[in-house]
Amino acid sequence: MSMLLLGCSSTPKTEQDKYKEIADSFAHKSLKTLSKNTINPSLSLYNKVKSDDDPEINPAYVHALASISFALVGNSRWALAEANLAIDSAR
Repeated sequence: MSMLLLGCSSTPKTEQDKYKEIADSFAHKSLKTLSKNTINPSLSLYNKVKSDDDPEINPAYVHALASISFALVGNSRWALAEANLAIDSAR
């Protein structure tokens, strides 16, 4: 009974607490590193070998699009990792 009352008295996590918990996790850092080390070099190579008529692709747009795609399918960890990379790439 005391466990039930103890559980009811705890305050829910804020959005900032939830974000920090996810951003500090090993999974988030791993996903971010994986994406950064696959998408950015691929785009760099594409931008070097593309013809002059083709537009250059900015990594920030690719990470933002990936973030939206992951959010739409309900994968919040991947979406957050990609959103962070999009912000970093845009700076």
